[in-house]
Amino acid sequence: MTLEFDTGGMDLLSGAEKQIITPDWCRRNSEVSAGIMLSILQQNYGNHNLTRDIRSLTQQMSEGRIDMFIETINHLPVSCAALIELSQWEVELGRGAKIPSEKGGHSGPMIEAFNSWLEGRSFPKSKILKAEVRTAKPTKEVPGEIATEVVCLKKIGFKPTAIGPFFGHGVPFRQEFFFLASMFRNQDDLEVLLDRLPSVPNNIFRNRDEFLVFTSFWQNFFGREPAFSRGTEQRNYGLRYASNFQGPFIQISPNESGDFGADELMPFLQQEGFNKGQRLAIARLPLSASNPDLESQISHLKNSGFKLVGFEPSVGEGGPRVDILFGILSDETKRKLVLPVFAEGLFDHEIENSLMTISINWRK
Repeated sequence: MTLEFDTGGMDLLSGAEKQIITPDWCRRNSEVSAGIMLSILQQNYGNHNLTRDIRSLTQQMSEGRIDMFIETINHLPVSCAALIELSQWEVELGRGAKIPSEKGGHSGPMIEAFNSWLEGRSFPKSKILKAEVRTAKPTKEVPGEIATEVVCLKKIGFKPTAIGPFFGHGVPFRQEFFFLASMFRNQDDLEVLLDRLPSVPNNIFRNRDEFLVFTSFWQNFFGREPAFSRGTEQRNYGLRYASNFQGPFIQISPNESGDFGADELMPFLQQEGFNKGQRLAIARLPLSASNPDLESQISHLKNSGFKLVGFEPSVGEGGPRVDILFGILSDETKRKLVLPVFAEGLFDHEIENSLMTISINWRK
């Protein structure tokens, strides 16, 4: 299925066969543009959170919180991507998809969106660009994403910092692995972050594969190996967590006045429907001198069945920071988990083997 859209009397292609429609036109025609994007996404992934609310998407575009990019061939939209404002400091490059029947590469919207951010035409005051990079094999229902890995991690240059089974969709439903990847606009912000970071606790890993992947991601992102600290006395008493809901998963984080204590973590997740719709719980642990209980939090989460996901840089009111990420899947979702596939040449064979081993372990 392809959609032809009303150009409002404008000759968008100016005689060219292919063109990228940029945010100015999309914003002036927000309802039409939103409908095009949701149609392309739905054709790829079926019904999920992104394809159900055209009114919200239209409003976000009109308010300048989403910059949309649409590729057309002979006035027919064939692919799309968007820059989504997460905060005044952070932007996500996402919503990338093409009509399944289209052959060949259609990475134009993603490349144009990236250039628009990098050159300051979109969200010029933001400091970091993020992406959730899908790694799934193609199936009869949903196309694969080898091309997206190549575009994001090779052409654009995003640096992966974590991998986990973050999202699910399709009929039949399946849970899929994504890389979390990001980049800073200015090298100075990366240097500020490096100066702030304490050592990484050495109790973070369960096995050699986790060590190899984490260290590889860290060195690739920061340009140096992580410094590790020796173990200190650990405790569960006094640890407390707060929670919030982010789409299909529950996010928890340390908080001295939080909703529940360490012994209440798993009962709390079950009470909040962890096995009844909320498929994944993510723990976000600040790697900071202001979080002296990090080592105890890591030990507690590992003993509760959480697995290392990686790390994620972010920017907030206090400047740049890094969080260590752990996650746990519901039992039902483990049975619907599909393994990732990696584009040739993204990683050396040792790291690729470790990535696959880590992915298989999520089924246990």
